[in-house]
Amino acid sequence: VLRLNLLPSHETDRGRLVRELEAFKAANLQTSVVAGTRGSRRPFPDALPRRLWNAVATFGLAKSTADRGGLPDGDGLLWGGLKKAELVSLAGDLLSLPLPFSGKDTNKAEFVTAGGVVLSEVNLKRMESKLAPGLFFCGELLDVDGVTGGFNFQGCWTSGYLAGKAAAEHTERQAY
Repeated sequence: VLRLNLLPSHETDRGRLVRELEAFKAANLQTSVVAGTRGSRRPFPDALPRRLWNAVATFGLAKSTADRGGLPDGDGLLWGGLKKAELVSLAGDLLSLPLPFSGKDTNKAEFVTAGGVVLSEVNLKRMESKLAPGLFFCGELLDVDGVTGGFNFQGCWTSGYLAGKAAAEHTERQAY
């Protein structure tokens, strides 16, 4: 399982994040957890787009509310209704969101996108952001257009290898 930290500014400080979520909850007791519904607000609006927040919150809270019947429909889940354990679970997902995968694709239903991260903002030897060290890019995340027929696949595979290798090195340095 691949894990993604959606709030790198918090590194892995789950306690700090739980305290911030508790403070947000205290200030928004009657507000819907799912952003975009009537009267809703979300924490970390500058770090997490609304749709991403909704997906993570819905995913995480569906797991942690299973013992009491799961999530209510629509905008029925209010911040005031969340238990501490649910905030802890949500913090865990924000800092280490599991992205499970299995096997590989057959590469038969592929398509090419346009746009992405500007190459001048990326250290191309490490595929690391020049603006946010520790953030790595590869493949279709980059603003690269290639001729179809395998060139885009090769770009994705090569940049993925470089980004993965550099991310592993970065992680090892952070551990010491």
